[in-house]
Amino acid sequence: MSVKLGKNGKWWARVVWRTPGVKKNTAGARKEVRRQFDTKEEALRFESEAVRKGPESEIKTACTLIEAAELARVLHWSGNKDENQSFRRAEFLCEYLGKHRLITDIHPEEIVGYKQYLKDKGNKGSTINRKLAPISKMWEAAAEKGYVSMSSKPFFKREKEPKGRVRWLFPNEEKMLSQWFIDHGRDELAQHLHFSCDTGLRTMESLVIGHQHVTDEGVWIEPVDAEDEFEEDWFAKNAKSRIIPLTARCRNIIKSRSNHSPIFEDLPYHVIYYWWEKARQELFNGDRGITPYVTRHTCASRLVQKKMHINDIMKWMGHAKLSTTQIYAKNSVHDIEYGAGLLEEFH
Repeated sequence: MSVKLGKNGKWWARVVWRTPGVKKNTAGARKEVRRQFDTKEEALRFESEAVRKGPESEIKTACTLIEAAELARVLHWSGNKDENQSFRRAEFLCEYLGKHRLITDIHPEEIVGYKQYLKDKGNKGSTINRKLAPISKMWEAAAEKGYVSMSSKPFFKREKEPKGRVRWLFPNEEKMLSQWFIDHGRDELAQHLHFSCDTGLRTMESLVIGHQHVTDEGVWIEPVDAEDEFEEDWFAKNAKSRIIPLTARCRNIIKSRSNHSPIFEDLPYHVIYYWWEKARQELFNGDRGITPYVTRHTCASRLVQKKMHINDIMKWMGHAKLSTTQIYAKNSVHDIEYGAGLLEEFH
């Protein structure tokens, strides 16, 4: 066993095992593994792990959790709109499990414990699944580098995600919420509410558009990424570039805010989040479906109710998959309304 510095500046680890009962210099008398590493510490860790586990291990590892996260960032997340979000989730996972532990030392029961920890914090199924997602990518990245075998990845079950009704605002609820914002001296929030309901923009999309994005056809939207703790409202992994037509109400709002660029520059997200949370408690009895994102659901649902073609709604909303848009169609009754008339024939 030895660790040496190579001419290329890399550290080489060499481990040799003698096979008991086999004569020296014959086939199968020994097994040898050599690996190259960037640092001496990695090489020594590999040597120690290889000696401890022996040659029967399919692949010897010298990869810690945080190193696997860094590899996943380079090999899988780099350049993606969700790069920063994915890495932050991976960092959080590493902090919980121990970022300097070897990735192969992680056991399924520890992941179960992490899931329970997230549940205790109030996270729901879909959020827990997103926070567990880095595990698979970290393991794949480590396997691509030869540190682990995919067959040794710990198994864990995804949480069930409810498929209940998508919450949207009824017209009277939109008016009630708008008036509540105005009564509290937050006219800009009332404007943002109406603008969002009529465009279906994700919150971050609505906050970065400027007057240069507004044309006679509508408003030009480009995908954005943001580094903020309110990830579910901010981040749009599969957002599509698109032009959204503007209602007269939207154009009036834009005109009234001609001295602002971006158009809602005076509305940082934490202000929006604070007032929506306050309204949720005071007006909607703590209904968890009432978040800034409900305006997006509202827009899509209204388009469905007015019988816009599902493919056109998909284009409007910037959905990557038709199945996402169909969620709103499933919550509408316009395609089965004639059923009541058919039943009337039996009366």
